[in-house]
Amino acid sequence: MLANQAINQYRQNHIQFASPVELVAMLYDKAIMQLTVARERMVESDLEAKCIAMVKVIDILTELQVVLDKERGGDIAVKLDALYTYMLEQLTLANYHNDPERIDAVMGPLQELRDAWRVLAQPAAAMPAAVGAGR
Repeated sequence: MLANQAINQYRQNHIQFASPVELVAMLYDKAIMQLTVARERMVESDLEAKCIAMVKVIDILTELQVVLDKERGGDIAVKLDALYTYMLEQLTLANYHNDPERIDAVMGPLQELRDAWRVLAQPAAAMPAAVGAGR
């Protein structure tokens, strides 16, 4: 029991002191985790658990879409908005038709976005190494 309390406290501290970029990366992590659960439950025909996980993913993507600043974010924000709309449509269809392939169609872009935000979340000293590694 004490171990669970310590883990929960660590998570709370991590969230409380995270930068906005780290928080976005954490949201992507959570969405990916819940999407994995949804896909597993879908394959196992556990419809209730699938729906619970899907709702969590949809809530996260909806929140990420709502907070987009299209005025300051320019073309990137507009493209993210379109991508989130596509993902939400695919997840709605996946949920309705119990179609794991539509979940897979969302998982790839979600992981790419998460990875990009993780690079942005790295301390400034690590950035040149991370950017140079991609060449």
